Amino acid sequence: MPAEKDYRNLVSLLKHLKPILDDVADHEAPQDEALSKECEELDIAVNEAREFLEKWSPRKSKLLFVLRSKPYVLKIQISSIKLSRVLHGLSESLPTNSTLSNAQFCVQESQNLKLGQLSEHIEEILRRQKEGKTPDAEHLMEIIESFNLGSSQELLSESIALENEKQKAQDSKGKGDLDQISQTVDLMSHIRDCVVELGNFKALNGIQIPSYFRCPLSLELMLDPVIVASGQTYERAAIQKWLDHGLVTCPKTGCRLSHKNLIPNYTVKALIANWCSENRVELSNNPDSAKYRRCSMPF
Repeated sequence: MPAEKDYRNLVSLLKHLKPILDDVADHEAPQDEALSKECEELDIAVNEAREFLEKWSPRKSKLLFVLRSKPYVLKIQISSIKLSRVLHGLSESLPTNSTLSNAQFCVQESQNLKLGQLSEHIEEILRRQKEGKTPDAEHLMEIIESFNLGSSQELLSESIALENEKQKAQDSKGKGDLDQISQTVDLMSHIRDCVVELGNFKALNGIQIPSYFRCPLSLELMLDPVIVASGQTYERAAIQKWLDHGLVTCPKTGCRLSHKNLIPNYTVKALIANWCSENRVELSNNPDSAKYRRCSMPF
């Protein structure tokens, strides 16, 4: 699950808070209004985060999930800091030193937790995009690694998930959501460029696949190129998966497709076959094996 590290850190912090609360209750400390208030606030924050997490599905956009997750984790952190400080004050009057030291630890831990850093990097890139600036390559690479977007399947799945979210936002006329989603779609374009440029994506034994032979969706070498209604060419399996999810726009142009027919692009297929022959790249028809491999030099 995206942002899992943030939630694990929060769970660890809450586990440290529980025994302190138990100690305060066991020693029958006088009812403290501030303690009750902060406990209620933390309970609300945790329940809101739980409800948000329960809506997560692997078919949803990971990038959007992390962006939308940040307010929940920060709210829990702020509530934890306030509660830790109240408990620290109360534990000073208790006979056990361990409760006081545990409370001091929780105050320090809750303040030092670095949550939502991945979200901050995404937000920074979105800000730079709006200003017309080039995204920071280091942040882009961190996002690619964190979401495993070096994988063609993950790239395709995230693109489909974002387009689904975009269509829902358009249908509901949620302008704020639509702006955020559109900016994240633009971010995916930068991610694709970065994957190809910096990651040397799917090079075959050191031979780089020409960009015009790659599927714009999966970035894989196209083995069965097809033309869609917009005139763009894609790998059949990738664009079919896109269409099977009920998407009706061209991934590259964003234009609505007038029909869903996939027309074989024999010209591109012949050019790819010729390139493979010249570079001794053997295409495989076996779906259980690699789709292509580099042939050995004959002796």
